[in-house]
Amino acid sequence: MATSFKNDSEVIGAKWAAFSRKSGQEVVNSAEAASGQDLLAGRGIHNRSTALREEGEAETERAADSEIKRSSQRVSRRPQKTLSEDEACTLLHRSMSTHENALRSNHSELRVVETSLGRGVVRVDSENDKRTETFLRKQMPLKDAMQMADDCGLEGAKILYAGTDPVSGREFMISGWVPGEARPLRDPNFMTWFPDIVDQMELLAKRGRLPPELQGSVAEWQRANISYADRAFRNMPAHMRANAEELGLGPPSQYMKADVTRTDPAVPSHNDIHFANAISRSPTKSTVIDWEFAGAGDLVHGIRAATNRQLGIPPEVRAAADRMAHKRLTSFVPANPESSLQHYRQMEHWRALALVCNPRDPQPIGNAVERLHPMMRLWHEPGNGWPLVSKEEFGEMLARWRA
Repeated sequence: MATSFKNDSEVIGAKWAAFSRKSGQEVVNSAEAASGQDLLAGRGIHNRSTALREEGEAETERAADSEIKRSSQRVSRRPQKTLSEDEACTLLHRSMSTHENALRSNHSELRVVETSLGRGVVRVDSENDKRTETFLRKQMPLKDAMQMADDCGLEGAKILYAGTDPVSGREFMISGWVPGEARPLRDPNFMTWFPDIVDQMELLAKRGRLPPELQGSVAEWQRANISYADRAFRNMPAHMRANAEELGLGPPSQYMKADVTRTDPAVPSHNDIHFANAISRSPTKSTVIDWEFAGAGDLVHGIRAATNRQLGIPPEVRAAADRMAHKRLTSFVPANPESSLQHYRQMEHWRALALVCNPRDPQPIGNAVERLHPMMRLWHEPGNGWPLVSKEEFGEMLARWRA
């Protein structure tokens, strides 16, 4: 059985001391070794495809494709420095024995550390009873998703170490720190940096390689997502299930089906691109982080997720962003994406209602009511089972659940 990381665990302390003696290696003082060696900050920015800027610019696309190939080849040949097992395990135990320098995550315990290769982030999957269900499906190991992005030439966090802790038996990873700030939720400069995000979507879709078990049609991918969310809904803690029943919310398969017209293949995708996962490198360039849900996907979904979560921008700007992205990703987007867009919109709204059934949901009650009640009104029709209560009743429910 895996052992939890606790500061007062005598068992871990004894086992770790024995392991350190056996290794016979002196552990590098991570704070001293890290001084002046933040390698990530000095790494170059790789060229990306400019995609189809305007319809008919075939020569531009061919030139950009050639540069993508050269950039990907350069990345794959570049040697990647990594941490020793001794240093990685020491950083793991030191960081997890305290809540200092912790980062927020729904599925993992994260700590910022200083390594001999610069600043990094220690990541350990949370134990089941500490995870917050997001109803999003994990398709591949995070280290494989990050490696796929790196092989494509995308700028991002590098894997400094990935392995298993010899004391607890839990897998963990240390990745490089990505300098910069997350894009703001309400950003008037959204259209300045969003084209670069579209370029990265295209580059990943063109150059990424999915394992055989993830290859299939978009319809099959949608069906798998619904099936996962169904299971996660049925496995919610009893108090959350009771809240969902009071609201009148059922599993997603009760309301939606896969778009069977989407027989085109699913492509390598990040699947969770939005403002908080785009770290600013310059006014126009971003580093995409958090590859936890990467795998197969649909770029119609990627565009929808990226533009819809950018709150506070005028509807006409969002519409222009959607048109621009669909035009530049024309080889990966169906001529009429409306049925798929409706599917993703309804699934997104279902997730929002399911998440608010968790008493630990961080949204202020007033904000949650104003944001979520229109979603109920949008999809509710007589006999379709979609929940609908008054705003007052909804607010009272949330207050009672959180009391």
